[in-house]
Amino acid sequence: MSFSVGTSHGDGKSKWSTSFGASSNVRNGEAGGSGSISVQYNPVQGTDVSMDVDVGEDAKVSISTSRVLSSRTLVNTGISTLPGSDKLALSLSSHRPLFQNKVRGTWAIGMSSPDFSLHYGLLSFTTLNTRPRYTAKINIGVDKYPLRLTADHNFSDIHSGQLSYGWGTSGVEISGIMSRVVSKYAKFSIGVKHVTISGLTWLLKFRSGQLTFSVPIAVSSITSPGYSFKCLYMTFLSLLIDEAIGDLISEANSGLVDDGGEESKVALMREEAQLVEMNKARADAKQQVGLMKRPAELKRATEEKKNGLVILRATYEVEGGDVLNVTDQLQFWVTNSSLNLPSTSKSNMLGFYDVRRIPPQDDIVAPAISGWRRILSWFTWGLIDLPPAITKGPDPTLTVRYKFQDSVYEIRVLDDDPLSLPSPFALKLGDSRYVE
Repeated sequence: MSFSVGTSHGDGKSKWSTSFGASSNVRNGEAGGSGSISVQYNPVQGTDVSMDVDVGEDAKVSISTSRVLSSRTLVNTGISTLPGSDKLALSLSSHRPLFQNKVRGTWAIGMSSPDFSLHYGLLSFTTLNTRPRYTAKINIGVDKYPLRLTADHNFSDIHSGQLSYGWGTSGVEISGIMSRVVSKYAKFSIGVKHVTISGLTWLLKFRSGQLTFSVPIAVSSITSPGYSFKCLYMTFLSLLIDEAIGDLISEANSGLVDDGGEESKVALMREEAQLVEMNKARADAKQQVGLMKRPAELKRATEEKKNGLVILRATYEVEGGDVLNVTDQLQFWVTNSSLNLPSTSKSNMLGFYDVRRIPPQDDIVAPAISGWRRILSWFTWGLIDLPPAITKGPDPTLTVRYKFQDSVYEIRVLDDDPLSLPSPFALKLGDSRYVE
């Protein structure tokens, strides 16, 4: 059983920010704990430097940097002490989109001084814009399962599931877990895990903000009689509890409307859950733009000198949602006076996020679903999918005004449309000396 909590400080404008945290756990009947402090510094646009100090059972100090390159590659480097050792650990990782932003690739290596022996290695690929989202990882030293395959599926804005398979020389690990938003900022997860060595474990987890409770319960060893039946039983029990929690939340809130005739608390809870996700997406996009701004400014100056492609103004927006300024993001991706974006949702790109919000209650569609189709969808992990529970509303649009060879142009495309600049389909607004 473990417990953790943390807090952070920073005004959003200073180059400095700090965060503090603490955790406690019980291992083999003995209580233990640790504390941490993190200091982050942004010396220039495009570069972040951080130092983390952990005290307690596994004390260590680490320093790391991150930077976004002009090739859209995010590079992280780090150096840290090793708990209980006089050696230093060195790490290097890279993240970038592949195959026209359909797959995100990651590789990482870690070495230890003074002989620079390999400490760990990782190669990972994650699909984008797929349902479910699949991840394949090959690793050495990261965990005891060198091969791991994962499928993540969002059934709705407040309900998701994950299925994972790990393989190693010691056997296999198979786990399935369902997660559901139960209240504002709170999420409950329940599932099962089978491990060749240890057997069956029931997984329970509750998270509210930065407060997390995790309770793994050992159910049965693999040599126990009726092990297969126990696996099936605990799987069905977890699904039933997950559905029961969903029904209780729905029944408790579906008929409750305030005196002013506003939306039901069910819709409010869904809106709160999406607001949490959107705030996190906004913060992530803001951090990414901070890393991209300096390279974008350098590219803009280079394009200005050679009368090339300069992004004057660009917005990513949707009716009833956010309006996101993406001028620097697009200039960052300009290469040799051209810009090419693939035919996928722009919300998955660095510096972007999904600007849509929850539609009004009147726009929510709740189709009748037969019981057998719901069960079939569960057992096929969403391959035989259910009708959408809600409508997403209008698609976002990307509007770009750019300058190329002394002329100003403007073009608007839908979210999933490809975009190539300069474009023969753009509207010419006039000479750049008179039009901005």
